[in-house]
Amino acid sequence: MKPLMRSIALPPLPAVLLFAAAMLCDLQPASAQQSQIPMAEYDALVALHSATGGAGWTNKWTLPTDNPCGLFGVTCTGGRVVQLQLPANQLNGTLPQQLGNLGALTRLYLNNNQLGGAIPAELGALVGLQELRLNSNQLSGAIPAELGSLASLQELRLNSNQLGGTIPPELGALVSLRDLRLNNNQLGGAVPPGIGNLSSLQYLILSLNQLSGPIPPELGNLGSLRQLWLNNNQLSGAIPPGLGNLGSLQEIVLNDNRLSGAIPASLGNLNSLLSLFLGSNQLSGEIPPELCNLGNLVTLSLGYNQLSGAIPLQLGGLVSVQYLNVRGNQLRGAIPPGLASLGGLKSIWIDNNYQLSGPLPLSLSVLRPSIFYFHNTQLCEPDDAGFQAWLNGIPDLKRTGVICGQALQRRSLIPLVLKQ
Repeated sequence: MKPLMRSIALPPLPAVLLFAAAMLCDLQPASAQQSQIPMAEYDALVALHSATGGAGWTNKWTLPTDNPCGLFGVTCTGGRVVQLQLPANQLNGTLPQQLGNLGALTRLYLNNNQLGGAIPAELGALVGLQELRLNSNQLSGAIPAELGSLASLQELRLNSNQLGGTIPPELGALVSLRDLRLNNNQLGGAVPPGIGNLSSLQYLILSLNQLSGPIPPELGNLGSLRQLWLNNNQLSGAIPPGLGNLGSLQEIVLNDNRLSGAIPASLGNLNSLLSLFLGSNQLSGEIPPELCNLGNLVTLSLGYNQLSGAIPLQLGGLVSVQYLNVRGNQLRGAIPPGLASLGGLKSIWIDNNYQLSGPLPLSLSVLRPSIFYFHNTQLCEPDDAGFQAWLNGIPDLKRTGVICGQALQRRSLIPLVLKQ
């Protein structure tokens, strides 16, 4: 007896083909389904997501995706990734080498995260990169010399990390650079003289490292420079007089180093200067009277050096100064009456100059400082009720407490009478 045969209805052939194609697509890798950008660039984004804890990001990516240009922080132009901006987005882990495959990138902002490990040398392949911000992370190791190949780079911010080694001299080839910030790291060695070749540089911030040796005189070639911050290092030698040629300078911050020699008189040429911080060095000689030409200066900080001589009589030329610090030096003589013409003074530190002597000028009572320190000097206070009331009204006052004798007081008033 023959077995019974059941007829089985088969679906039309086109339906079978469509089902098979759908199953095949599901088996393809995610990267094969997108065609917005080159596969190498997509894979670089995936690698970044994987290496930096993408699941914990503040603004998350959903991967895989057929729309990588729609991911948070990703900007595309002409089918290429041109900007990748993920600051303060809780990235942690390390930077993948594949970032070097984002060949059209112009802006890379990964700052203010918790990234660690080394900066990939492959970033040196991003020849169109204009802005690189990796600051405020926990990056370590050396700064790759390959970054010196980024000829289009205008901004390099690697500050506030744990970077060590030396500053690569190759950075002196970044002729388009306007902003270089390497501060708050563990960099040692010398400041490369080649930085003086960066004619477009406006901001040179190298403070809070372990840099040593002299300040390169080549920095006097940086005609566009606005801010020079080299403070809190171990720099030694003299301050280059050529810095006085940098007419665009607004801030010179060289405090807390081991600088020696005289303060260059040429600094008095810097008409745009707002802040001059030279404190806590080993500078000697007299305060150049030329500094009193700095009519826009707001802060003059020369404290804790080995400066000698008198406070310049021309001090009244500092018409904009608000903060005056010459404490902890070897200054001697009287306080110039011209100090009273600095009507904007908020803080005055002249203390710990043991050879400053004579009466405080009565004319100082026109000022309204919130801080006035003149202790550890030989200065005396006029026995004048109005002056004493003025002193007692200063919120933060450290005084000698010595009242001038009547005869000394009369002698101190004679010049004031003659001038009336």
